[in-house]
Amino acid sequence: LIGLQLLYTSACFLKNLRAARRSGLPYTWSLLHELEAKAFVTDALLRWWYREHLQKGEGWPRWARFMIKDWHYEDRRRATLEYGDCFLVVTPNALICYISDASTATRLLTRRKAFIKPADKMKILEPFGPNVVSVEGDLWKFHLSITLPPLAADSVARLVWDETARQVDMMAASWRPQDSHKERIYALTMNTMSLVGFGRQAEWGEGDRPDNIPAGHQSSLVSALTQVVIHLAPIMLLPRWALRWSPWPIAYSAVSEVERYIEELLAEEREKLQRKGSGQAYRENLLTAVLRTNMAAEKNKEAQAIGRTTLTDEEIKGNIFIFLVAGYDTTANTVLFSSLILMLNQKLQDRVLEEIDAVYARAEQEGRSELSYTQDFPRFRYLVAFMYEVMRVFPIVQTLARVGVEEQVLQVGKGADEANSGEIEMLRPILPAGTCFIINNTAIHYNPDVWPSPDEIEPRRWLESQIREGTVAIPGNRKGTFQSFGEGPRACLGRSFARVEFVAIMSRLLRHHRLEFS
Repeated sequence: LIGLQLLYTSACFLKNLRAARRSGLPYTWSLLHELEAKAFVTDALLRWWYREHLQKGEGWPRWARFMIKDWHYEDRRRATLEYGDCFLVVTPNALICYISDASTATRLLTRRKAFIKPADKMKILEPFGPNVVSVEGDLWKFHLSITLPPLAADSVARLVWDETARQVDMMAASWRPQDSHKERIYALTMNTMSLVGFGRQAEWGEGDRPDNIPAGHQSSLVSALTQVVIHLAPIMLLPRWALRWSPWPIAYSAVSEVERYIEELLAEEREKLQRKGSGQAYRENLLTAVLRTNMAAEKNKEAQAIGRTTLTDEEIKGNIFIFLVAGYDTTANTVLFSSLILMLNQKLQDRVLEEIDAVYARAEQEGRSELSYTQDFPRFRYLVAFMYEVMRVFPIVQTLARVGVEEQVLQVGKGADEANSGEIEMLRPILPAGTCFIINNTAIHYNPDVWPSPDEIEPRRWLESQIREGTVAIPGNRKGTFQSFGEGPRACLGRSFARVEFVAIMSRLLRHHRLEFS
């Protein structure tokens, strides 16, 4: 049996090796690749073994590089300089094509039917049900038609703005010198998501007090959500029945608790909406907004294409879960990196504080003591530019991976229709169906031809000298050169949500405080 397995593995490796040679692209090989389930093990082991080596800023050893999840984060442009902007990694289980050319990445990400998300990898994003991130084809268009309006709704953005400000005030009032900034920021974003995502307002530090746990539950909603995020890896990798008997029984309890909460909230909010019709509910949150849009989907063309008119309860739960993961982790990490940068660069912090003071001064001139989302958020041009610059240097995003549905003629390099392309010849390697493509967003973000002095944090590179009043548009980059939110039709739906929450946190926190090392 072992011999047959070795024979099969060798045959698969040779098949992928022949395809790599036929393509004409540079290639190397690895025992396994970062998208395999086994990479969770090699990632943990190699990160532990090379922890001191990584602190030198030299990236990963060549032999280990491709067995590490998100290896390009530490590697930056080293592999690109060795193999080129587009190269192949041959493994027994897959042929992987890494792309660090912005134009090639954009062409790939905008062709959603030719290059789809890896189905087996997307399945792990469905512990609560299918969602707009995990599904494909007409089903994706249907999910998009239901979930995009809530994420883009001004009512939800205002709720994010107001609740974030409230949570920041409570955090600042209870701050102690020994407190962990990281833990505080994670708690802040989770408390905000409790209201914005589920309609349940959380008080600072309430935890699992008996008076805060509803009947039929063992923990509060915020505590259960926090445990789900902490134990996200086993929750996504293991089936529910296996999770119960795994080394992480608390993960099983947390998932069960969150599912019960969502089911109760669905029933409660559905009853409210039915009483009020399909009009907006008071203080609409993401859950009620999705339900309202779902109820109004009878005439939806995308719904007709798949033969039904509404999302199932399982799909609603799946989408709320993906909102939670994206809205909580991405914003929290961006705030943490931003805080560290401001502590290290006091001149940059002075410039951020200068804009915050100016926006507050203008609000006072208009007779307001507090900032509002509608009037003041668009005025934070420099703060939004700072956020984008932090996300360029620290690209906090899930691996951008696609699979070729059919044999693909990949266009590598700049096309004749692109600015500054000159007479550059475009390569057109032929890659077999099933080839996996991964966008190396870190290499793109550190390309000195696109971003001069890429190691420097300079928010001004994102700003125009003239901009229309009342916008926070970020115009300063060529298409495809900033991949923290992805590109094309499957790009991040919550980018506006993230900007609002980031600006609300930083503008409120720095109104009366500076960030310094204790």
